[in-house]
Amino acid sequence: MHHNGDARIKRIHDKVADNVRLDEHDGICILQSNEILPLGMMADEARRMKTGNYVTFVNNYHICFTNICKNHCFHCRFRRDKGADDAFLMTMRQIKEKAEEAKELAVPEVLLMGGVHPDLKFDFYLEAVKTIKQTVGDVLILAYSAVEIKHFSELEQTDPKEILAILKDAGLTAFTGGGMDLLDDSYITKLKCDPGRLDSEKWIYIHKEAHKIGIATNACMIYGVGESPGEVVANLAKLRAIQDETNGFTHFFQYGYGEDGQKMTDGLYDLKMLILARLYLDNFDHIRVYWGYTGKRFAQISLHFGVDDLNGVMQKGRIIHTTGNISPSFSSGDEMKKIITSAGRVPAERDILFNKVRIFD
Repeated sequence: MHHNGDARIKRIHDKVADNVRLDEHDGICILQSNEILPLGMMADEARRMKTGNYVTFVNNYHICFTNICKNHCFHCRFRRDKGADDAFLMTMRQIKEKAEEAKELAVPEVLLMGGVHPDLKFDFYLEAVKTIKQTVGDVLILAYSAVEIKHFSELEQTDPKEILAILKDAGLTAFTGGGMDLLDDSYITKLKCDPGRLDSEKWIYIHKEAHKIGIATNACMIYGVGESPGEVVANLAKLRAIQDETNGFTHFFQYGYGEDGQKMTDGLYDLKMLILARLYLDNFDHIRVYWGYTGKRFAQISLHFGVDDLNGVMQKGRIIHTTGNISPSFSSGDEMKKIITSAGRVPAERDILFNKVRIFD
């Protein structure tokens, strides 16, 4: 492997080859180095050892029940205040109708998403999960985040783990990793999020409790808002430690922002972040690229830099496509397969838990 005589890159290469865990200095080196090709080769080999030649995508159905949210997250162009001209809130009947559409499409996964509505009670959110499960049957349900779980626990004046148990019993399979996109409370101010929305301790607690009872979650991270390489690695170290303890994260993904909420990171740094994720998070099987943020061409290139999942078909991806994206909102399964096969990989459709439901040889 060519590394221009850089002893730090050689050290990382030797550790990866010997299956030795990277430390903080190695992680910082990856972000500071411009040796993108040797680092990329390491990440690609680490990916191959984890997932073989498969690249997965998910064909799910999005049910977005409201865009009304009491929180004011800087990067969200989706939220609306109650009473805004384009604010909406679905009835339970409308949610059921959407679930019936999902059933007709025979998708393996339904994603239920919305805002933290100032007036809705927990019963509404619970009934939405029950309605989808009762309507679609075997479908896996991905819904809410730690932000909503904390909100529900406050509404019900109970521990978040009690809320999680109720939701699991109703049919919840997994929830998303959003809500505390850097596990450092100083970034609540930098990310311009409401101070009372969620803190890192509560995010970690909720995810750990979910993992204990068999609710899967993912881990995600925002970058490009003034954090140092050391802070990036410290964040990943926390996620790696949680995964060591629970093994409950299905995958990791990240997305870059500038301080105005738009994508402002450069392509080289984006690649280094993906390489870092693959090499540093050695206990995560899957690293996902979010093509809605990066663009499909970059996403395809990233398949040679440690990535093994393209997220997927987002016919109804309303939140992501009001949040600083650069890619068209529609994609098809055929397009996903074309992107993957032309990169020399084998496409496979997956579900929330990364079970392969269809392989396209």
